[in-house]
Amino acid sequence: MPEPAGSAFLAQEIEPDDYRGRTVTFRAELRTAEADGRAGLALRAASPGHPRPPRAASPDPREDPANHIASATGTGAWTQYEVTVQIPADANLIRFGVFLNGGGQVELRHPELALHPPGSRGARGKDGRSRPQRHRGSSRQDLMAQEPPPAGGVQNLA
Repeated sequence: MPEPAGSAFLAQEIEPDDYRGRTVTFRAELRTAEADGRAGLALRAASPGHPRPPRAASPDPREDPANHIASATGTGAWTQYEVTVQIPADANLIRFGVFLNGGGQVELRHPELALHPPGSRGARGKDGRSRPQRHRGSSRQDLMAQEPPPAGGVQNLA
């Protein structure tokens, strides 16, 4: 088959109790092969104003406007990606993961969900939404040294 159909989204859902009203960053290294802009990281905080999408909805996380996305494209070596979100005070779920839509391949390593210190908002775009950060050549240790989380503020997922 020249072009596989469908989507894959590997995600984890957690309770937001320790994250409400705070900024979190989901970061990981991705390696892609022929992904053509259809792979990446996704982070979503569901709340009564933005309920979780129904299970019958498209599995492609890019189709949910409440998702914050960091897209990977083409074929590339291991590259650090991250996406940052302010968790609403009324959040009832946090979902984060990696996706691939259509053909190609994506590999994930060193995923972590980091809690920012109180009062920080992380990287934001002009529209107020999170701005995906792509770091080429940065090691995980370099990123951690830039903004150390508070005790218990990093959840290693590997």
